[in-house]
Amino acid sequence: MRYLSFHLPLHRFLASCLRKVALRPNIADGKNFNGVLGLLAKLKVTESVVKLQQVYNGLIEFPILVLSRAAQIRSKLWSRNGRKMLDQVFNYAEPSLCRTLRDADLLLVQFALIAHASLAEEKIDDALKGSGGFQRFTCTYFTNLLMHRFSIFEFIGFESAPDRHEERYLTELANGIWGEHD
Repeated sequence: MRYLSFHLPLHRFLASCLRKVALRPNIADGKNFNGVLGLLAKLKVTESVVKLQQVYNGLIEFPILVLSRAAQIRSKLWSRNGRKMLDQVFNYAEPSLCRTLRDADLLLVQFALIAHASLAEEKIDDALKGSGGFQRFTCTYFTNLLMHRFSIFEFIGFESAPDRHEERYLTELANGIWGEHD
């Protein structure tokens, strides 16, 4: 049994710090680093691309997990857990706590997506080759993450997709229909 908590103090603290950083004007001129763009520029200078990818993936993983579980509980998929879970979701999503909880999670997801996009222009393919199977963050990766966290991957039939029509899939992949490929 896996433990689920809506309480992510470190993530929420980081989200409140990012909220304050976002209020500053964006300056990244080499000497001054203000705002979100300045923060991203400073991180690119001080950390390796692989390390930043790992951090940004960590920032996106838990908030998406909590957001997906909250959606499932609101849809009454967790009704066996009793009224307490529904009360927890109401506290998570309704004013006045939603700014501290749900909005902070959404802010972290948004920041992680912006941060990943800022790495898109970097030459990270070579850096990721020696990182132990770590893969590039793409739209496909994000969509896959969402489908797994919302537990709809198997429901929409993707679990058996690679076993069926494999030749057609490989042809479409080679033609670039499904995004980037090696």
